[in-house]
Amino acid sequence: MHASTDRSGCRRKPRAAQWLGLMLAGAALLPLCPAVAEEAPEEEIVVTATRRRQPKQTASAPVTVITRAEIAASGAPTVAEALRGALGLDIPRQGPLGAASTPSLRGSSAGQVLVMVDGRRLNNPQNGEADLSDIAVENIERIEVVRGGVSALYGSDAVGGVINIITRSPSGASDVRLSQSYGSFNTRMLTGLYGGSTGRLRYNVTAQHTASTNDFEYLDPGTGAYAKRRNANYTGWDAGAKLIADLGTRRRLT
Repeated sequence: MHASTDRSGCRRKPRAAQWLGLMLAGAALLPLCPAVAEEAPEEEIVVTATRRRQPKQTASAPVTVITRAEIAASGAPTVAEALRGALGLDIPRQGPLGAASTPSLRGSSAGQVLVMVDGRRLNNPQNGEADLSDIAVENIERIEVVRGGVSALYGSDAVGGVINIITRSPSGASDVRLSQSYGSFNTRMLTGLYGGSTGRLRYNVTAQHTASTNDFEYLDPGTGAYAKRRNANYTGWDAGAKLIADLGTRRRLT
């Protein structure tokens, strides 16, 4: 390889030597640049579709998960309000505040949708339905909605699907929360949570009080004029508790 000269008489380095120098300089700088590892997204685990823990992507039935953060962002006071708008789920309310709100999955009747709290059945044994308007959301960790028949796992109550309400596990740390809200038609809501532990027992206790005048306007078919509804006051209480007794290594009673 021969070096060349320009018209001024200065010797120029060969192009191959220039490229080789640049490559060596770049290689020397590589150790100074820390490698950034991309963290794989954490898989979402569900338990309702097959009655065992598994990634949501591998579940045999379509599952919708409403997380605690999504419930808080929606401002929903009850499970019925939190689930409204979920894919394939219809929750009609049979009247004003306090009226029954029963779920329908993919056109099924309310008696064909199994509603559970931490895996325990909530459906009324008389008519097979579950009223979601009575369940407060303060102590809920997430809600799993399985769309489609899973009767082989849960029986004839699950022809339309399953709604599994999973509550928060008590941490044992002292936790006190109190919230109050006010809305239209003189609607008041007071919600409280108290959590703690004593010995090997951990617990969360929640309570919610709702009251409303319900004096909304309606069109009176007899007079053709709008009137305010009378004697429609509503008062309701919802309370719940979750207790966990630690019995030893990998053993506990809920």
